[in-house]
Amino acid sequence: MTVVIMVLLLVSSVSIWWMKRLSGKLTFFLDALGFLALLIVFAIASASIIRTLLDNAVFMTQVHEVLLNPLFIIGGAYLGPYFSALLFKNVMVGQKNIKSR
Repeated sequence: MTVVIMVLLLVSSVSIWWMKRLSGKLTFFLDALGFLALLIVFAIASASIIRTLLDNAVFMTQVHEVLLNPLFIIGGAYLGPYFSALLFKNVMVGQKNIKSR
């Protein structure tokens, strides 16, 4: 299962990187989607952490209920490939800079 997830992450990351090279509008859309996903994931995670602290349930498993939130899962599922594509782009740009020296 881990191998399948890693392959899907690689394929989706390269796909996002490739789509961002196609047009500026698509780049804007993918970046806006990444920003929205980041806001959603961190808002849900922080709300769950705050609720756990306020309920004094730090040593219980209440904080793990965040994993049942579909918005958290969808946002997190997009953030992995999105940030991997950004890193992949930086690696490719860095490689071009090294070759041009």
